[in-house]
Amino acid sequence: MKSIHQPARSVNLPGSWKLPSSGKPIFPEPLSPKPGVDYRFRMGMELTASRIFIAGPPCSGKSEAGRFLAAALGVAFIDLDRLVEREVSMTVPEIFRQLGEEGFRDLESRALEESIQDYAVSVTALGGGCLLRERNLRLVIGNGRLIALTASVETLLERMHREADERPLSTSDADLIELMKARRGHYLSIGRPIDTTGLTPEQTASAILERLRE
Repeated sequence: MKSIHQPARSVNLPGSWKLPSSGKPIFPEPLSPKPGVDYRFRMGMELTASRIFIAGPPCSGKSEAGRFLAAALGVAFIDLDRLVEREVSMTVPEIFRQLGEEGFRDLESRALEESIQDYAVSVTALGGGCLLRERNLRLVIGNGRLIALTASVETLLERMHREADERPLSTSDADLIELMKARRGHYLSIGRPIDTTGLTPEQTASAILERLRE
């Protein structure tokens, strides 16, 4: 699979780098890579992983917050759905129609594995059903830090309506509610999700940074 993002960057943020009281992240200038260095994020302390994976239900804010987070850290951002689309030159709905959900999941799994091989340092927004496959879950846990997002059903529905033209899969209110019921146990199993209800993407990125510091 061809890489479609900029090469991974090293990240070494000064210990004094802090979030403002507004909850919005600061966006430092990207730093130059240093070949041969075992890159780790530093925000006053060392993080446990150089890859950050963001999971959660559709419309929970993964892609938007992921872009802000990657910009703040000066690293590559990967939207897994977009990566799959570019690899096969089809949209997600077209893939579902032609290959079915299992066909899409196969492409998604391959894209995840190859993105891990391609990027030592990155922020990746996962598809809402990506971690339903145990192998994908093991890959993510074994190769980075997993952060889960969530939001109230009302918030998810409102975002779905607002972003209808941008969503990889269009769905009805009833379909999304049913999906949330079916996957409730799965999303809860990821552990300690960040509730993005009422948060802007910038504020969600800040909340993720705070979680990473723990």
